Amino acid sequence: MPAPDARRYRLEGPPAGADEAAWRAALDNARAQLEHQALRIQNLELLTRHGAKSWGAHVAGLGAACVAAEAELARLSAAVTDVNKTRKVQQTAAGMELRKMEAQWWAGVRACGDIEAALHTVEAAAAAASAAAAAAAPAAGAGDAEMAT
Repeated sequence: MPAPDARRYRLEGPPAGADEAAWRAALDNARAQLEHQALRIQNLELLTRHGAKSWGAHVAGLGAACVAAEAELARLSAAVTDVNKTRKVQQTAAGMELRKMEAQWWAGVRACGDIEAALHTVEAAAAAASAAAAAAAPAAGAGDAEMAT
């Protein structure tokens, strides 16, 4: 890293045999540097006189901001906890409702199965009765035919 350029802080006179413009430029440079040094001294005096108070006020302001931020954090944390508790209660209630509805659904499925089994039993009994009636009808019909002759 190159060293900072300090040429503007040097106070050099014009070269020997210089004209009036060079002397004026050197004089303006000297005045500017003198004013700059006066301002630096004034700033240092103000810092010495008021710096500790200003720093203390700044630290106090930072402390107050920190306390306010911690209070806001505590408030928001409590709000988040409340929301999470409410959500948990709602989800637990919804879970119980879902389990109840699932039990009802399975009861309906079992009832449908029972009805279907009963239907198959009734259909089988009807088919057997129909087959027995069909088998008995030709035998009865043959006896009636003989009597008619």
